[in-house]
Amino acid sequence: GNVKSSNVFSLHDTVTYEIKVTNIGTVDLTNILVSDTKKVTLAEGSSWQIEKLAPGDSRNIVVTYLVKEEDLGSEFTNIANAQVTDDPTVPVKPGEAKNPTDEIKKSYTVVKTTSKSANDSGKFKVGDVIDYTVTVTNTGNQTLDITLKDTLNAAGTIENIVAEEGISYSTDETGKITTFTLKDVAPEAVKTITYQYTVLEGDVGKTISNGVVGTNPEEPEKPGPKDDTETDVENPKLEVAKEVTAITGADGTEKGTDAMASLGDTISYKVTVTNAGNVDLQNVVIDDTLVESESGVTVTQGSFEIGTLAASDFVTVEYTYVVQENDLGKIIVNTATATGEVSDDPEDKDPTKDEDTEETPTESRNPHLTVTKVTTSTPANGTAYVLGEVIEYTVTVTNDGNVTIENVVAVDELAGAVVKEGSSNEPETLAPGESKEVLFQYEVQESDLGKTVVNTATATGDIRPNPNPDPENPDPEEPPVVPGEEEDPTIDRNPSLDVVKTVTSTPAAADGKYVVGETITYQVTVTNNGNLTLTDITVTDAMSRPDGTGTVPSGLEQGTTVIDRLAPGESRTITYDHVVAEADLGGNLTNAVTVGGTPQIPDPTPNPSDPEPRPQDETTITVITEDPSNCSIVVTKQTIDALSDELVTVTEGQFYVALFSDEAMTQRVGDVQAISFNGNQASSSVTFENLKRGTYYVAETDADGNVITTGEYGGGAYVPQYPNGNSVVITENASSANFTFNNGFVVMPDDGFYIAKTITITKKVKSISGKDKNVNNTFYAGIFADANYTKLSDTVSQNIVALDLNGNSSVSAEVQVTVPDNDEALELYITEVTADGTPVETLDDFGYNVEIDNASVTLSETSADAAVTITNTSVEEEEVESECESTETSSTSEEKKDGSDANDGNTSSKAAKSVKTGDETNITLYAALLLGAAFIFFVAAASRRRRKS
Repeated sequence: GNVKSSNVFSLHDTVTYEIKVTNIGTVDLTNILVSDTKKVTLAEGSSWQIEKLAPGDSRNIVVTYLVKEEDLGSEFTNIANAQVTDDPTVPVKPGEAKNPTDEIKKSYTVVKTTSKSANDSGKFKVGDVIDYTVTVTNTGNQTLDITLKDTLNAAGTIENIVAEEGISYSTDETGKITTFTLKDVAPEAVKTITYQYTVLEGDVGKTISNGVVGTNPEEPEKPGPKDDTETDVENPKLEVAKEVTAITGADGTEKGTDAMASLGDTISYKVTVTNAGNVDLQNVVIDDTLVESESGVTVTQGSFEIGTLAASDFVTVEYTYVVQENDLGKIIVNTATATGEVSDDPEDKDPTKDEDTEETPTESRNPHLTVTKVTTSTPANGTAYVLGEVIEYTVTVTNDGNVTIENVVAVDELAGAVVKEGSSNEPETLAPGESKEVLFQYEVQESDLGKTVVNTATATGDIRPNPNPDPENPDPEEPPVVPGEEEDPTIDRNPSLDVVKTVTSTPAAADGKYVVGETITYQVTVTNNGNLTLTDITVTDAMSRPDGTGTVPSGLEQGTTVIDRLAPGESRTITYDHVVAEADLGGNLTNAVTVGGTPQIPDPTPNPSDPEPRPQDETTITVITEDPSNCSIVVTKQTIDALSDELVTVTEGQFYVALFSDEAMTQRVGDVQAISFNGNQASSSVTFENLKRGTYYVAETDADGNVITTGEYGGGAYVPQYPNGNSVVITENASSANFTFNNGFVVMPDDGFYIAKTITITKKVKSISGKDKNVNNTFYAGIFADANYTKLSDTVSQNIVALDLNGNSSVSAEVQVTVPDNDEALELYITEVTADGTPVETLDDFGYNVEIDNASVTLSETSADAAVTITNTSVEEEEVESECESTETSSTSEEKKDGSDANDGNTSSKAAKSVKTGDETNITLYAALLLGAAFIFFVAAASRRRRKS
């Protein structure tokens, strides 16, 4: 049965069948196989196999079928059959269904499209690419073979053809007709062909047509579906027409349009601009050669900025031009050019233009200048000008011709004349009848003295070039000029010199006397106080020693130097030295300077001759010299017990000592000297001789002069000690000074046995709120032998311990303690002190509250090491520099030689509530010496203990 038996089926419709199998026999049938003559699809839940069918029973099977092209045009029949596979002899009556279908239809459509122009005009231009698309759709129900013929009406041919699979094409010999063959186009299928065309110059102003025609699907020899396109190409075009409408004389007289124009005549012009193309033009502008001259042009109607001009429209502009001086003697050639653009698109700026020209002749040219000059100043003395006095002139240049002169400059022929400040002599253009005025100045020179200054002024300029010069009547190379002249008197010549001599150095000695080797610096200033320049000026210096003998300054070769030239009023300063020698010592060292020179410009009429330009008297100056240096220093070295400060003897040995000129002991004076001990001596001396007065620094060194801080002798160790500092001052010549220093030896008692313990002292600083406080201060802890803090302990490596915070809130230091080896207890007491050992608890203005954890410690051979913590809490938070941060502490600005602030970080302290806990001792060096001694001491002690054990 056909569920769509009342309908007409179309291509690709789905037909649903119900096959009913009935057992019309009298016995059971088994294993029945059903089949269909069409290629059908079994529905879900149905099966071709029936296992058993009793007499009178039926079974339904549902299938579907998709209508194909070969089914169209009439009815199509579908037959179902069955077979009993267990007994093939069982007869079967087939089932049959007939279904009507659509008639056969052969048809398709052709659609052709083009891309749109991106130009504002909507039209294409040369170089643009037109994209074509041909779309073919099979609108019938039969597969078709289709042929298309594409015809292009344009200057070029199509290119870049892209066709889908199954489409082939060919082009005829003209390249204008392309045939496309489409094979097996199924019903409802869509096929696309694309290609391009690039617009050529031959297409400008035309319409490009492109048509496509297909074959008739029923009768291929006849035309079938078709489509075509038309595309316009831009043809921008401007036309310009220019005419002279009138020439009006300067007096208002109307002349003919072909008359010769004179200076001041007005020429009237009319320009007509027409858009002769097929697109609107934008930014249409008229460029006129007269307008470009920017002189004499007046627009009377319209504007040169036309803007948009539609196709076939025109615009008229009228303007006048007044003939200028530079037009004379030539043809006024006036060209008007119109330009326009098809689009405002910055990428589409193909200009369109046209032009037209008019010519008008002018009269001849006659250039000429006249110059006048007047002296406008008066001599200060009322009669004659002196050297350096300024003469002022007024120069007037007038154009008395009929041609404008360009770049007109006044010229003062007097060498050295300059334009007065505030006046200008920049090149100017002078029209006929115009003038320029320039103020000049001239400073009277030496060569002018004694005579009259003659000054002539003229002018230069450029005649405006003639674009069409007349070979028979050319312009002169320069405009003719009538010059102007003035004369002014001057005073007589007067050569003269002045000299001043000073000593600019200062002797080092307090008594103001120079010593041997010291340098005296002389400064001689020579001044030309006349009115003539002098040359070859000789400066001579002769010295007289205290003993009456003569010499010259050691720094002035042969006692003479030469100044090449001095202008009037000019000075030259000469500086030279003299190093004091032995022969100069003992009194007054006097020297005298003399000078002389020659005028640079000789007197042309020497009657009388120039006076000799020399000072009236010699210039002398005196310094006092000191006696020769003959000082000495006796250096004595003592050897002592470092613990008891008692003298100890050294059997035999050699040590070294040196003098230095600087406190840092980097600049050694003289040689290193050896101090020898030749028997059981406790002291020995050495003398440094031939010394000058001054300050020296003594230090123990090695044989090479290197300063030492610890030493070893005979298995023992020592530290150089300078109880009163290491400086020696010599204040008088021929005097001797004494200096004594110690070598502190660590001497082990014969019956003593020493071991080492460590006390770790930690310093903490907190703000008034109890927070950690970073400071740059140096604090001190004292280690005492008594609870009243009156006696510093002598059993520790250092009893005043420097605690330098160095920008932190806490710091720790270790101190070594010697204790008896008999397990006897040693009691020590620790408190905060100043640098000199004074407990801060005795001070009223210490800026911190002090809390000490473990202020007393007990140490013995069997005890552990000890730790002490000292916490300082600030009593105020004022942001001012405390005395602890002054130059008397180790964290002072003296240490901050790099320019950094001693209160860097979070430090804040109060000057009013703090005291000085530092000193001026070199803490680092002092600590190093003590630590070095302690180290050697404890090494020796440890060695002794090992030997004992």
